[in-house]
Formats: sequence, structure tokens, C-alpha cells
Amino acid sequence: MSGGPTAELPILVVQGASTALAVFTLSSPLASTAGVAAMNGPLRRLLPPLFRLLNGFAAVCQSLRMHDRVFVLLHAISTYACGDMLVQLAHHSGGPTIAYQPMRTVRNSAAGVLADAIPFYYWSSLLSGVKATTGWLPAFVRESAAALIGLKVTLHIVLFQTVSNALYLISHSLLSRSGWRGAIRRLRSSLWRTCLVAAVSFGIGGPLVYALPSVLAQSALRNVGVLAFSFYLTLIATE
Repeated sequence: MSGGPTAELPILVVQGASTALAVFTLSSPLASTAGVAAMNGPLRRLLPPLFRLLNGFAAVCQSLRMHDRVFVLLHAISTYACGDMLVQLAHHSGGPTIAYQPMRTVRNSAAGVLADAIPFYYWSSLLSGVKATTGWLPAFVRESAAALIGLKVTLHIVLFQTVSNALYLISHSLLSRSGWRGAIRRLRSSLWRTCLVAAVSFGIGGPLVYALPSVLAQSALRNVGVLAFSFYLTLIATE
């Protein structure tokens, strides 16, 4: 599948950009000025510019987290852009430059945001209303926190993730101008594989996600796991 126009860039530039995106994805949910202040003495004394940089980064992250939807959007863009860059780097055959395809990264981010990040935010908001006091739940689920989380993880894998994976594959095909025929072919060949991998990965990480108290925290932690899954999805969508 064509990735669109290419730009011949130094490999270190793409490696640096993907590293920066990975650092933002992994650290932004937790970065705080209080955490940086705990390193105040030795860090400020030995590396003042680094201290100022970390403190500024933490302040920006804290400010972004005050606006749930903005943070979720930026975090998802970073996650899926990083996933595509890592795939392009993995396909690099060697040498000091890489034929980087920027529009492929843009398409991957757009597909991830539209098919996964935004829908998960509202899906998680919906499930946050399902509690031990919810009347329609069976008694054994209402009486057990583990059973309630297990139910949410199961609903996520069976309902949400299946639909999300399908939307991602369709969005990626349409944004790549493969048309509806290409999208249907991609669904038939790849959907079952993505759902199987998602079931295994979220079966492990899902209980941690749904144990968190806020939708923002759930979205952020899930995106950290999605960083690896987005690499896999990009491989599937561009094969």
C-alpha cells in the first residue's frame, strides 16, 4: 500500500522524533511539577537547564490534564504517530537517511483518533456508570469488585474493541484512498487477527485500566498500552 509522498530525512531526525513522542506518551499522564521538585536539589545543582526543561514539561502536562478531551486527543495523536514512525524505522534498510512518509503518519494518527481514542473516552465514560449499585447486574457481580471489572473487560473486548479495530482498518483504507473495496478486503483478511491480539493484550492490561477511578486516567493508561498495539495495527494496515 502506498504511503504517499516521501521526504528524505536523516535517520537520526526520525529516531529523535519517535523517541520524543514515546516519552510524551509514556510520561505525560503522570508528569507533575511536584515530582520534578522532589529532584530539585541535585538536579538543579548539577544540570540547571535540564531541571528547567523537565519542570516546564511537567507544568504543560498538568495543564493539559485539566482539559480531559484535549489531553486525550493529543495523547492519542502522539501514540499513533509514534506507532507509525516505529514501523517506518523498522522497515528502514540501513544508511544515514530514511525515505520517511509523513502523510502515512498523519493518516495513522487520524485513524487512531477517530476509530479508537475518542470512542474509548465515551465508552469508558459509559462504563464508569456501571457500579455495584447498578440494578440490572447479577448479584454476584454487584457483590464482587473483581467480577465487576471482569465484566467491563469482557464487554470491552467483545463489543468495543471489535468495533474499534474494524473502524480503524476501514478508516486507514479510506484515508489511504484504497476505497470501500480495499477496506472490505482488509477487514476480511485482518480483523480476526487484530481482535485476537487485542483480546490477549487487554485481557492482561484491562483490569488495571478499569480499576482506575477516572476516565482520563483510564484513557491515558490504555494509550500507553496502545503504543505497542498501534505498532501492530500499522503493520497490519500497511502490509
